[in-house]
Amino acid sequence: MLRATSTVRDHALEVLARRTPGDFSIDFDFEPSDDVVNGLKNWYETDDFEWILKHFGVEFRNTVVFTSAGIPATHIENDYVRNAWGVRYDKRLGSVVEHPLKQAKTIGEIDAYDYLDPNKVDYDNIEAKAEKYNRLGSYCVYGGYWAPITYIAQQLIGMDRYMMLYYDDFDLINHLLKIITDIALEINNRIFKRLGSAMHVYFMGDDYGTQLNLMTSMEFWRSLIKPHLKRIIDQARGNGYRIQFHSCGSVEPIIDDFVDLGVDCLNPVQVAARNMTPSYLAQRHLHHISFNGGIDTQQLLPFASPDEVKAVVRQTIRTMSSAGGYVLAPSQSFLPDIPIANIVAMYEEATAIRDNLRTR
Repeated sequence: MLRATSTVRDHALEVLARRTPGDFSIDFDFEPSDDVVNGLKNWYETDDFEWILKHFGVEFRNTVVFTSAGIPATHIENDYVRNAWGVRYDKRLGSVVEHPLKQAKTIGEIDAYDYLDPNKVDYDNIEAKAEKYNRLGSYCVYGGYWAPITYIAQQLIGMDRYMMLYYDDFDLINHLLKIITDIALEINNRIFKRLGSAMHVYFMGDDYGTQLNLMTSMEFWRSLIKPHLKRIIDQARGNGYRIQFHSCGSVEPIIDDFVDLGVDCLNPVQVAARNMTPSYLAQRHLHHISFNGGIDTQQLLPFASPDEVKAVVRQTIRTMSSAGGYVLAPSQSFLPDIPIANIVAMYEEATAIRDNLRTR
Protein backbone atom coordinates (compact mmCIF):
# COMPACT_ATOMS: atom_id res chain seq x y z
CA MET A 1 0.00 0.00 0.00
CA LEU A 2 1.22 3.52 -0.75
CA ARG A 3 2.15 5.62 2.25
CA ALA A 4 -0.81 7.56 3.59
CA THR A 5 -0.52 11.33 3.83
CA SER A 6 -2.52 13.56 6.14
CA THR A 7 -4.07 15.91 3.58
CA VAL A 8 -4.76 16.31 -0.13
CA ARG A 9 -2.19 19.12 -0.14
CA ASP A 10 0.48 16.94 1.50
CA HIS A 11 -0.11 14.29 -1.15
CA ALA A 12 0.15 16.75 -4.04
CA LEU A 13 3.37 18.27 -2.69
CA GLU A 14 4.90 14.84 -2.12
CA VAL A 15 4.15 13.94 -5.73
CA LEU A 16 5.75 17.18 -6.97
CA ALA A 17 8.80 16.32 -4.86
CA ARG A 18 8.90 12.75 -6.29
CA ARG A 19 8.80 11.19 -2.83
CA THR A 20 6.30 8.40 -3.60
CA PRO A 21 7.39 6.26 -6.58
CA GLY A 22 4.42 4.70 -8.35
CA ASP A 23 2.01 7.34 -7.07
CA PHE A 24 0.56 10.32 -8.93
CA SER A 25 -1.63 13.36 -8.40
CA ILE A 26 -4.52 14.83 -10.41
CA ASP A 27 -5.04 18.36 -11.74
CA PHE A 28 -7.55 20.06 -14.03
CA ASP A 29 -7.34 22.65 -16.76
CA PHE A 30 -6.53 25.92 -14.99
CA GLU A 31 -8.52 27.97 -17.54
CA PRO A 32 -11.35 25.77 -18.90
CA SER A 33 -13.77 27.26 -21.43
CA ASP A 34 -17.29 28.06 -20.33
CA ASP A 35 -18.55 25.43 -22.80
CA VAL A 36 -16.54 22.73 -21.04
CA VAL A 37 -17.56 23.83 -17.56
CA ASN A 38 -21.24 23.96 -18.55
CA GLY A 39 -20.97 20.64 -20.36
CA LEU A 40 -19.61 18.95 -17.24
CA LYS A 41 -22.33 20.53 -15.11
CA ASN A 42 -24.95 19.19 -17.50
CA TRP A 43 -23.32 15.74 -17.53
CA TYR A 44 -23.42 15.46 -13.74
CA GLU A 45 -26.66 17.44 -13.38
CA THR A 46 -25.18 19.91 -10.91
CA ASP A 47 -24.41 23.62 -10.77
CA ASP A 48 -21.58 22.98 -8.31
CA PHE A 49 -18.34 22.88 -10.30
CA GLU A 50 -16.39 22.44 -7.08
CA TRP A 51 -18.20 19.13 -6.58
CA ILE A 52 -17.03 18.04 -10.04
CA LEU A 53 -13.40 18.88 -9.24
CA LYS A 54 -13.66 16.86 -6.02
CA HIS A 55 -15.29 13.98 -7.91
CA PHE A 56 -12.38 14.05 -10.37
CA GLY A 57 -9.91 13.89 -7.48
CA VAL A 58 -8.33 17.26 -8.39
CA GLU A 59 -5.86 18.23 -5.67
CA PHE A 60 -4.90 21.69 -6.98
CA ARG A 61 -6.70 25.04 -7.10
CA ASN A 62 -5.60 28.09 -9.07
CA THR A 63 -5.20 31.75 -8.07
CA VAL A 64 -2.79 32.58 -10.89
CA VAL A 65 -2.70 36.22 -12.04
CA PHE A 66 -2.84 36.46 -15.81
CA THR A 67 -1.02 38.94 -18.01
CA SER A 68 -3.62 41.66 -17.50
CA ALA A 69 -2.68 41.39 -13.80
CA GLY A 70 -6.27 41.61 -12.69
CA ILE A 71 -6.83 45.04 -14.27
CA PRO A 72 -9.87 45.40 -16.55
CA ALA A 73 -8.97 46.34 -20.11
CA THR A 74 -9.96 49.80 -21.34
CA HIS A 75 -12.31 49.61 -24.32
CA ILE A 76 -11.11 51.45 -27.41
CA GLU A 77 -13.69 51.82 -30.20
CA ASN A 78 -16.13 48.91 -30.53
CA ASP A 79 -13.94 45.91 -31.28
CA TYR A 80 -10.61 46.87 -29.72
CA VAL A 81 -9.29 46.92 -26.17
CA ARG A 82 -6.07 48.09 -24.59
CA ASN A 83 -4.68 45.81 -21.92
CA ALA A 84 -2.93 46.74 -18.70
CA TRP A 85 0.42 47.09 -20.51
CA GLY A 86 -1.02 49.53 -23.05
CA VAL A 87 -1.12 46.97 -25.87
CA ARG A 88 -4.08 47.38 -28.25
CA TYR A 89 -5.67 44.22 -29.61
CA ASP A 90 -8.74 42.97 -31.41
CA LYS A 91 -11.04 41.59 -28.73
CA ARG A 92 -12.82 39.33 -31.25
CA LEU A 93 -9.66 37.56 -32.41
CA GLY A 94 -7.36 38.20 -29.46
CA SER A 95 -4.64 39.40 -31.85
CA VAL A 96 -2.43 42.41 -31.17
CA VAL A 97 -2.97 45.27 -33.61
CA GLU A 98 -0.62 47.83 -32.06
CA HIS A 99 2.78 47.20 -30.44
CA PRO A 100 3.50 50.45 -28.56
CA LEU A 101 7.30 50.02 -28.49
CA LYS A 102 7.61 48.68 -32.05
CA GLN A 103 9.56 51.76 -33.19
CA ALA A 104 11.65 52.29 -30.04
CA LYS A 105 15.31 52.56 -30.99
CA THR A 106 17.03 53.72 -27.80
CA ILE A 107 17.12 52.68 -24.16
CA GLY A 108 15.82 56.17 -23.37
CA GLU A 109 12.66 55.44 -25.37
CA ILE A 110 12.30 52.11 -23.57
CA ASP A 111 12.67 53.84 -20.18
CA ALA A 112 10.14 56.55 -21.06
CA TYR A 113 7.24 54.12 -21.67
CA ASP A 114 4.31 54.03 -19.23
CA TYR A 115 4.52 50.43 -17.98
CA LEU A 116 2.09 48.47 -15.84
CA ASP A 117 1.83 49.99 -12.36
CA PRO A 118 2.04 47.26 -9.66
CA ASN A 119 -0.15 49.47 -7.45
CA LYS A 120 -3.10 48.83 -9.77
CA VAL A 121 -3.11 45.06 -9.47
CA ASP A 122 -6.16 43.63 -7.69
CA TYR A 123 -4.34 41.93 -4.83
CA ASP A 124 -7.55 41.74 -2.80
CA ASN A 125 -9.09 39.46 -5.44
CA ILE A 126 -6.00 37.24 -5.51
CA GLU A 127 -6.02 36.92 -1.73
CA ALA A 128 -9.76 36.23 -1.68
CA LYS A 129 -9.37 33.35 -4.17
CA ALA A 130 -6.58 31.78 -2.12
CA GLU A 131 -8.62 32.11 1.07
CA LYS A 132 -11.63 30.57 -0.68
CA TYR A 133 -9.70 27.48 -1.73
CA ASN A 134 -8.15 27.07 1.71
CA ARG A 135 -11.62 27.27 3.26
CA LEU A 136 -13.00 24.68 0.83
CA GLY A 137 -10.39 22.09 1.69
CA SER A 138 -6.75 21.27 2.10
CA TYR A 139 -5.86 21.86 -1.55
CA CYS A 140 -2.51 22.64 -3.11
CA VAL A 141 -2.96 26.26 -4.21
CA TYR A 142 -1.19 27.79 -7.22
CA GLY A 143 -0.38 31.47 -7.36
CA GLY A 144 1.92 34.11 -8.82
CA TYR A 145 2.23 36.33 -11.85
CA TRP A 146 1.48 34.24 -14.92
CA ALA A 147 3.48 35.21 -18.05
CA PRO A 148 5.89 37.88 -16.92
CA ILE A 149 8.77 37.93 -19.41
CA THR A 150 8.82 37.16 -23.13
CA TYR A 151 5.03 37.23 -23.62
CA ILE A 152 4.92 40.82 -22.43
CA ALA A 153 8.01 41.85 -24.41
CA GLN A 154 6.59 40.39 -27.62
CA GLN A 155 3.32 42.24 -27.09
CA LEU A 156 5.10 45.54 -26.46
CA ILE A 157 7.68 45.39 -29.23
CA GLY A 158 6.33 42.81 -31.70
CA MET A 159 7.53 39.23 -32.00
CA ASP A 160 9.49 39.82 -35.21
CA ARG A 161 11.42 42.76 -33.74
CA TYR A 162 11.87 40.91 -30.45
CA MET A 163 13.65 38.14 -32.35
CA MET A 164 15.76 40.48 -34.50
CA LEU A 165 16.90 42.68 -31.63
CA TYR A 166 18.77 39.75 -30.11
CA TYR A 167 21.17 40.10 -33.03
CA ASP A 168 20.74 43.82 -33.87
CA ASP A 169 20.67 45.41 -30.39
CA PHE A 170 21.03 42.92 -27.55
CA ASP A 171 21.41 45.65 -24.93
CA LEU A 172 18.07 47.23 -25.87
CA ILE A 173 15.99 44.04 -25.77
CA ASN A 174 17.80 42.85 -22.65
CA HIS A 175 17.04 46.18 -20.98
CA LEU A 176 13.34 45.83 -21.85
CA LEU A 177 13.27 42.32 -20.38
CA LYS A 178 14.93 43.61 -17.21
CA ILE A 179 12.26 46.29 -16.77
CA ILE A 180 9.46 43.77 -17.33
CA THR A 181 11.07 41.32 -14.91
CA ASP A 182 11.54 44.03 -12.27
CA ILE A 183 7.79 44.74 -12.45
CA ALA A 184 7.00 41.01 -12.16
CA LEU A 185 9.25 40.73 -9.11
CA GLU A 186 7.45 43.61 -7.42
CA ILE A 187 4.03 42.13 -8.20
CA ASN A 188 5.18 38.75 -6.92
CA ASN A 189 6.61 40.31 -3.77
CA ARG A 190 3.23 41.83 -2.95
CA ILE A 191 1.38 38.61 -3.77
CA PHE A 192 3.73 36.58 -1.58
CA LYS A 193 3.30 38.98 1.34
CA ARG A 194 -0.48 38.83 1.04
CA LEU A 195 -0.77 35.06 0.52
CA GLY A 196 2.11 33.67 2.55
CA SER A 197 1.44 30.03 3.42
CA ALA A 198 -2.03 30.18 1.81
CA MET A 199 -0.19 29.54 -1.49
CA HIS A 200 1.96 26.46 -2.03
CA VAL A 201 3.16 26.38 -5.65
CA TYR A 202 4.41 29.30 -7.71
CA PHE A 203 3.00 28.61 -11.18
CA MET A 204 4.14 30.76 -14.10
CA GLY A 205 4.24 30.36 -17.86
CA ASP A 206 6.30 31.72 -20.73
CA ASP A 207 6.00 29.69 -23.95
CA TYR A 208 9.31 28.76 -25.61
CA GLY A 209 8.40 25.89 -27.93
CA THR A 210 6.84 25.20 -31.30
CA GLN A 211 5.48 21.84 -32.43
CA LEU A 212 8.93 20.85 -33.70
CA ASN A 213 11.55 22.67 -31.62
CA LEU A 214 12.34 25.74 -29.55
CA MET A 215 11.20 29.07 -30.98
CA THR A 216 14.80 30.30 -30.78
CA SER A 217 18.31 28.92 -30.66
CA MET A 218 19.63 27.49 -27.40
CA GLU A 219 22.14 30.34 -27.27
CA PHE A 220 19.32 32.90 -27.64
CA TRP A 221 17.31 31.34 -24.83
CA ARG A 222 20.21 30.84 -22.44
CA SER A 223 21.77 34.27 -22.87
CA LEU A 224 18.63 36.44 -23.17
CA ILE A 225 15.80 34.70 -21.32
CA LYS A 226 17.26 32.32 -18.74
CA PRO A 227 18.94 35.01 -16.56
CA HIS A 228 15.65 36.89 -16.13
CA LEU A 229 13.73 33.68 -15.52
CA LYS A 230 16.27 32.79 -12.83
CA ARG A 231 15.54 36.00 -10.93
CA ILE A 232 11.83 35.16 -10.71
CA ILE A 233 12.34 31.51 -9.79
CA ASP A 234 14.94 32.41 -7.15
CA GLN A 235 12.49 34.87 -5.63
CA ALA A 236 9.69 32.30 -5.44
CA ARG A 237 11.95 29.57 -4.07
CA GLY A 238 13.31 32.02 -1.53
CA ASN A 239 9.76 32.45 -0.27
CA GLY A 240 9.42 28.70 0.23
CA TYR A 241 7.26 27.80 -2.77
CA ARG A 242 7.50 24.84 -5.12
CA ILE A 243 7.89 25.90 -8.75
CA GLN A 244 5.69 24.72 -11.62
CA PHE A 245 6.57 26.14 -15.04
CA HIS A 246 4.36 26.16 -18.13
CA SER A 247 5.62 26.08 -21.69
CA CYS A 248 3.80 24.56 -24.63
CA GLY A 249 5.63 22.93 -27.49
CA SER A 250 8.85 21.00 -27.90
CA VAL A 251 10.93 22.24 -24.95
CA GLU A 252 12.80 18.99 -24.24
CA PRO A 253 16.16 20.60 -25.17
CA ILE A 254 15.92 22.95 -22.17
CA ILE A 255 14.42 20.63 -19.55
CA ASP A 256 17.84 20.26 -17.96
CA ASP A 257 17.99 24.06 -17.81
CA PHE A 258 14.66 24.09 -15.97
CA VAL A 259 16.12 21.61 -13.48
CA ASP A 260 19.18 23.83 -13.12
CA LEU A 261 16.91 26.84 -12.41
CA GLY A 262 15.07 24.98 -9.66
CA VAL A 263 11.83 24.14 -11.45
CA ASP A 264 10.06 21.28 -9.68
CA CYS A 265 7.42 20.50 -12.30
CA LEU A 266 6.96 21.14 -16.04
CA ASN A 267 3.50 21.73 -17.52
CA PRO A 268 1.65 20.94 -19.84
CA VAL A 269 3.65 18.17 -21.60
CA GLN A 270 2.43 18.69 -25.17
CA VAL A 271 2.79 15.07 -26.19
CA ALA A 272 2.16 15.74 -29.90
CA ALA A 273 5.27 17.94 -30.06
CA ARG A 274 8.67 16.51 -30.96
CA ASN A 275 10.40 14.53 -28.17
CA MET A 276 7.61 15.25 -25.67
CA THR A 277 6.03 11.80 -25.45
CA PRO A 278 5.75 10.29 -21.97
CA SER A 279 8.09 7.44 -22.85
CA TYR A 280 10.81 9.79 -24.14
CA LEU A 281 10.53 12.15 -21.17
CA ALA A 282 10.49 9.27 -18.70
CA GLN A 283 13.64 7.79 -20.18
CA ARG A 284 15.58 11.07 -20.06
CA HIS A 285 14.20 13.25 -17.27
CA LEU A 286 11.80 11.49 -14.92
CA HIS A 287 14.20 11.29 -11.96
CA HIS A 288 15.09 15.00 -12.12
CA ILE A 289 11.79 16.85 -12.61
CA SER A 290 8.07 16.19 -12.24
CA PHE A 291 5.52 16.56 -15.03
CA ASN A 292 1.98 17.97 -15.05
CA GLY A 293 -0.20 17.22 -18.08
CA GLY A 294 0.38 14.81 -20.93
CA ILE A 295 -3.16 13.72 -21.86
CA ASP A 296 -3.32 14.88 -25.47
CA THR A 297 -5.87 17.56 -26.37
CA GLN A 298 -4.80 17.78 -30.03
CA GLN A 299 -5.78 14.32 -31.27
CA LEU A 300 -6.68 11.92 -28.46
CA LEU A 301 -9.35 13.76 -26.51
CA PRO A 302 -11.17 15.36 -29.48
CA PHE A 303 -11.29 12.26 -31.69
CA ALA A 304 -10.84 9.06 -29.66
CA SER A 305 -13.49 6.98 -27.96
CA PRO A 306 -13.85 6.99 -24.15
CA ASP A 307 -12.32 3.51 -24.00
CA GLU A 308 -9.32 4.68 -26.04
CA VAL A 309 -8.92 7.64 -23.69
CA LYS A 310 -8.96 5.33 -20.69
CA ALA A 311 -6.27 3.13 -22.25
CA VAL A 312 -3.98 6.11 -22.82
CA VAL A 313 -4.60 7.37 -19.28
CA ARG A 314 -3.57 3.99 -17.90
CA GLN A 315 -0.42 3.87 -20.02
CA THR A 316 0.56 7.47 -19.27
CA ILE A 317 0.16 6.99 -15.52
CA ARG A 318 2.16 3.76 -15.68
CA THR A 319 4.97 5.44 -17.60
CA MET A 320 5.12 8.81 -15.86
CA SER A 321 4.49 7.84 -12.23
CA SER A 322 7.33 5.35 -11.84
CA ALA A 323 9.51 7.98 -10.14
CA GLY A 324 6.56 9.42 -8.23
CA GLY A 325 6.50 12.79 -9.96
CA TYR A 326 3.46 12.80 -12.24
CA VAL A 327 0.36 15.01 -12.10
CA LEU A 328 -2.33 13.86 -14.53
CA ALA A 329 -3.84 16.77 -16.52
CA PRO A 330 -4.54 17.77 -20.13
CA SER A 331 -1.72 18.68 -22.50
CA GLN A 332 -3.41 22.03 -23.20
CA SER A 333 -6.72 23.63 -22.28
CA PHE A 334 -9.95 21.69 -22.68
CA LEU A 335 -11.65 23.32 -25.67
CA PRO A 336 -15.25 22.88 -26.89
CA ASP A 337 -14.21 20.38 -29.59
CA ILE A 338 -13.50 17.77 -26.89
CA PRO A 339 -16.51 15.55 -26.10
CA ILE A 340 -17.50 15.79 -22.45
CA ALA A 341 -17.64 11.97 -22.35
CA ASN A 342 -13.89 11.87 -23.01
CA ILE A 343 -13.08 14.31 -20.20
CA VAL A 344 -15.24 12.22 -17.87
CA ALA A 345 -13.50 9.03 -19.05
CA MET A 346 -10.09 10.59 -18.45
CA TYR A 347 -10.79 11.52 -14.84
CA GLU A 348 -12.91 8.58 -13.81
CA GLU A 349 -10.20 6.21 -15.05
CA ALA A 350 -7.53 8.18 -13.19
CA THR A 351 -9.46 8.20 -9.92
CA ALA A 352 -10.16 4.48 -10.24
CA ILE A 353 -6.44 3.80 -10.67
CA ARG A 354 -5.55 5.99 -7.69
CA ASP A 355 -8.20 4.39 -5.47
CA ASN A 356 -6.81 0.99 -6.39
CA LEU A 357 -3.27 2.10 -5.48
CA ARG A 358 -4.43 3.24 -2.06
CA THR A 359 -6.18 -0.03 -1.23
CA ARG A 360 -3.55 -2.37 -2.63
